[in-house]
Amino acid sequence: MLFEATNHPVSDIALMSDGDIAAEKQLKVNDNVPYINETLTVKPDILIIKTSEVANSFDNSMVIDSGIDNVALDNAVTDVLSGEIA
Repeated sequence: MLFEATNHPVSDIALMSDGDIAAEKQLKVNDNVPYINETLTVKPDILIIKTSEVANSFDNSMVIDSGIDNVALDNAVTDVLSGEIA
């Protein structure tokens, strides 16, 4: 489930099971290490899903690799914003 508000407290998405929230995740699309570390401190029980390059630079099991690299993400966003992908 995606939250309607882009600044939803605690998490960015929720994984649902039988209509209940089973897990919450944070999606971070930046390479701001201090910001990520602050998030880990404030919300230590919420997984943070990062682009491959950034996730691989962390030695913390709460930061996981999305399987998407920065170039692929940039290309996908560009395609959507340009109208190439609806």
